[in-house]
Amino acid sequence: MSGGLPVEYNLSRPPRGIAVSALQRPLNHRERRAVDFQTGQLLRRISSQVSPTNKYGVAADVLSVPPSVVHNPAHRLEGGLHASRGADSWRVAFHNLWEAILRDGEDMSVMISYTTIRRHFDRFDYVLDAVTKPRLVVLDGGEDSNTLVLRPFETGRKANSLTKGPNGWKSKPKPTRRPPGKPVRDDQRLEDAKEKKPDGTDDREDYLGQAQDAEKGQIEVTGLRQWSNCIFGDPLLACVFSKRPSHDFWRGFDKSLETDALSSLVEDGPNAHIRLLLYECYWAIIAVVGEYYRPHIDSSRRELAARKQLGGVLARLDELDDSGGLRRRRMSGEMSPAKRARSSEDGDM
Repeated sequence: MSGGLPVEYNLSRPPRGIAVSALQRPLNHRERRAVDFQTGQLLRRISSQVSPTNKYGVAADVLSVPPSVVHNPAHRLEGGLHASRGADSWRVAFHNLWEAILRDGEDMSVMISYTTIRRHFDRFDYVLDAVTKPRLVVLDGGEDSNTLVLRPFETGRKANSLTKGPNGWKSKPKPTRRPPGKPVRDDQRLEDAKEKKPDGTDDREDYLGQAQDAEKGQIEVTGLRQWSNCIFGDPLLACVFSKRPSHDFWRGFDKSLETDALSSLVEDGPNAHIRLLLYECYWAIIAVVGEYYRPHIDSSRRELAARKQLGGVLARLDELDDSGGLRRRRMSGEMSPAKRARSSEDGDM
């Protein structure tokens, strides 16, 4: 258009694969383990990227992307530091995110324990200073709704399901995978039983095999569906870490890549559990407040579940002293020192 303002745009190929949550057939036990392992490796690869300006905060702010060209600007994260192009410390950047969601709740008169939540942040904000590298984090990376997978046998099923014969096109017969006379359904139940042992393990599986599943034609994690929720900060802030990820996911995330000389991306391991509690509290607040801004059909159930999670994480934070250690619990029937002293004084009178 002559005289019009220039418009920036990107052209990209459609991503391979389909979101895990959109699969027609849910992942079985073996596929779940393989996907978790590969997803952990993918997030590690992403978090190996460090902010080019050494600043912390929302990626669009750190990279100085104007709001007009941000993909899906209405979904841009609150708590941004666009004017300063990020923060110099992770404590400042995360505090901006933390306060932004609390102010959103206050604006909508959402009833949560604001004083208690802010008090816990003030108690433990010092542990955030241990994060010294602003790493790239996709906040919803690892979520089933955002993780793309490829099942070779499933993607080729539609294209190869028809065959041309003398009377026209017809469906191909399903291949027989086992000897005649043996029911398919019984055999499938047997395979499921082998995969789901009582202890949750499978002797035939090993983690090297999981890493090479794609080469063997097994299910493969191909990437992420969208990248709009990115920050530079602590990799543990990704929502998946607040949902008790599986052991396979952790193995993938901790496993060094060929191009990665680091053994672990988690800084200050001894205090990482405190940061995880703060992050879990942050995500629980988002879940509660979000139902007032973007209600779902089952908002009541979602809100109750989020409030239960928030109450649980606040209780766990209450159990920690200011140094992050567990508070000493008095045994049942044990009296406090003040009461014991008062009782002894009464006896002398």
